Amino acid sequence: MRIALALSAALALSACVTTPALDSRVTVGNGDDRAVVAAVLREHFGFGPTRRSEPLVFIEGLSEESCDWAQYGLAAPPFYDPETAFWAPRYVVHVSQPRYDGAGALVDTARRLGSQMTSWQCRVHSGFAGWTLGECELIGES
Repeated sequence: MRIALALSAALALSACVTTPALDSRVTVGNGDDRAVVAAVLREHFGFGPTRRSEPLVFIEGLSEESCDWAQYGLAAPPFYDPETAFWAPRYVVHVSQPRYDGAGALVDTARRLGSQMTSWQCRVHSGFAGWTLGECELIGES
């Protein structure tokens, strides 16, 4: 019995070691995802406290109902889910789930306008004022 327990514990530990995250210093989803995403929407894309009809927003791992956006200084953005939509909107902002490391969080984001897409990787920092946008590096344009 003890041998079986020791073997299963060793296997569980080795599974944790052999399946790293995106980077050994980066974790995904620490509970601040909404605040980090709100910082990107507010400071990079210019969303504010009043509802905007465009652009539509697709956020990995979050839904329209999952957040009180007002607590982050935003009106609830109009959400777009490409899996359930019957039409493709003209203008969509995409925000990936934040990845956290010792310097804050990294968020991949993109804006699609018609057939043109621009992508960035944004650094978001945590501080006394909450999450604030640092720099956004242009990844690509098509």
